[in-house]
Formats: sequence, structure tokens, C-alpha cells
Amino acid sequence: MRKPIIPVVIMLAALLLFARVEAQDFSKETISSNYQTLSDQGQLDQFDEQIKSILKLFSSLVGSGFVNTASVHSIGGIDIGVRGVFAVIPDELQDIVKPPPNDLTDPLQDANVVPLPFFHASLGLPANLEATARFFTFPIADQPGGSITLIGGALKYGLLEDHLNTPAIALLAGYQTILVPDEYAFGTISTLSFKGFISKNFSILTLYGGGGIERTALTIDIPGVITRDYDLTYPNGTVGLRFSPLPLLQVNADFNFGEINNVAAGVSLSFR
Repeated sequence: MRKPIIPVVIMLAALLLFARVEAQDFSKETISSNYQTLSDQGQLDQFDEQIKSILKLFSSLVGSGFVNTASVHSIGGIDIGVRGVFAVIPDELQDIVKPPPNDLTDPLQDANVVPLPFFHASLGLPANLEATARFFTFPIADQPGGSITLIGGALKYGLLEDHLNTPAIALLAGYQTILVPDEYAFGTISTLSFKGFISKNFSILTLYGGGGIERTALTIDIPGVITRDYDLTYPNGTVGLRFSPLPLLQVNADFNFGEINNVAAGVSLSFR
């Protein structure tokens, strides 16, 4: 009965690891042209909205996929695997600058779905704490090319354990850095996350949900054109399901809702 699950798990892992992305344009040439044109037209508010669309995208991507349960590992318990987030870009963020008279490329123009896979590992610590690390290198944009590198982690604190009559409740704080190639119009992106989660285990199924905020910042730095800091507070929520088709194997999927909705999925081995 469980054997058909194995090919599905393998396909999911392959999808997360080898998904590719097209259409985003984060090049210095495009951002510089947009800034100079909109500045000349007295429409820098539209340029600011373009940059905020980038902040919203990365907030949605890196703020998801943290957990598949609010329960924390016992001391020394581990969880290792691969997860991926698939952000769905709404039309209004693909087409911010309206022609005519402008014929400019929005950073997320024609970017319908943007994926971000990553490896993760969690470790149970004393005092109801659990530490999580995340890492991956991935080609996130079509222009100017090159790969971003995600490095980050989080600390989860268990407020309440999952018992017969009570759910598990946990708080989470995370910090992540995205390193980008020099050809991008912006430098390192940093994101702080503050979230709360609740879950309930039903044998091989676990239901979980939660919400919180991401605080994401970047600096547009194009010498001789613009140097400006941007930051954004991004609220979002999560509902999801974890399934254990085999002992120690966890498969999960969740829907994360915010201004940019996304779907996250993962496969992991868990020794709780």
C-alpha cells in the first residue's frame, strides 16, 4: 500500500532540486533605466513600487517552508531534507509601470511562478528549543543570470506539547541572508522572521498552521545612478498537512497566503 508513495517522493525531491525560473529581470541595466526614466517623468513612486515587488517576492519565498509541525524535537532529535517554495506572482506586481508613455521592463514582468528550493536540517536542543539551518544555491532570475545563495536559520520554542486534548504551539524567530551576483542591481538581501505555529498530530497525519511577519531589506546600489535603502514588513499566514508514508519519512505541503501566495512542499527524514 505504501510502495506507490516512494516514486512520488522521488519525483517531488527532483522537482524541488531541479526546478528552474525564467522572466525576472534584476539587472543593473534594467533597474538603472527604470530609475532614470521614471525620475525624469517625476514618477519615482512607481520605481519604489517596483523595488517593493522584489522585496515582497523574497519575503514570500524565504518566509515559507520553516516547519511541518509545531512540535519540537527531543534533545538530539534531527530532521534533514529538501523543501521548496513556489511563489505565484499576481498580475499587479508583474505590470507596475503602465504604458504609454513608458515602455519599461518591470522586475517581475511575465514571472508567473518563481521557485526556491533549499536543503534544511533541524536539531532538538534543551529547554524546548529546536534550531534549524537552511542552505541552497539557485538561479533565481533570467536576467542578469547567475545564482543566488540562501543561508539562514531559525530557533523554534515549544510553548505547548501535542497531547490527547491539546495541540502543539510554538514560536519561531529566524534570520536569512540571500547573497546575489555583482551583476544584480541590489546587494545582499536580509530577512527577519517572527512567527507562531499550531499543529495537531493524527497518527500518520499532522495538520498545522500559523502566521507572522517577515522584515526584508535590501540596498539598490548602482554607482553614479542610485544608492537607496529599502525595507518592507510583510505579513503572511500558513495552513498545511504533513504525511508519514513510511517510518521516519515525512512528506508535507502547505499553502502560504500573503500579497504573494505560494505553495511549499518538502521531503525529510525525521528522528524525533
